[in-house]
Amino acid sequence: MPVLPVGGLSLEEARLGLAMRHPGVWAILLLIVLLLLPLAMWGLPQYRLYSQRLSGEAALAEAQSSRRIAILEAEARRESAVALAEAEVTRVWRGAREPHSAGLPRRTGRVSALSSGPGARRNERLADLCAHRGRTASH
Repeated sequence: MPVLPVGGLSLEEARLGLAMRHPGVWAILLLIVLLLLPLAMWGLPQYRLYSQRLSGEAALAEAQSSRRIAILEAEARRESAVALAEAEVTRVWRGAREPHSAGLPRRTGRVSALSSGPGARRNERLADLCAHRGRTASH
């Protein structure tokens, strides 16, 4: 089989490529690898530490944010409970003065509807609270 020239080179020379024609290329590649290897051996652990530090800071920020949110939710629940209790006291206080306009049941013959039934203790405590605030609650 005849050898045809390729760009002025024989097929054998073309197969050998640039590296074989210029042995200095191998030396340069080896030098680059020898310089990059220690750099990588130093840089990868540094990068891992940096990455871990960032993830730790993110976790800390998330925990602080979650704590702030939990505190705000607890304050909101407390304020809501206080407002509901005040509304209930006001409702009972108005109900003691005007039972029909406050949506409370009418008094029945002998026993007041407020002083009997499953909510009687709660109504008594609310009436005591009204009395403690200087208001009178009569049933």
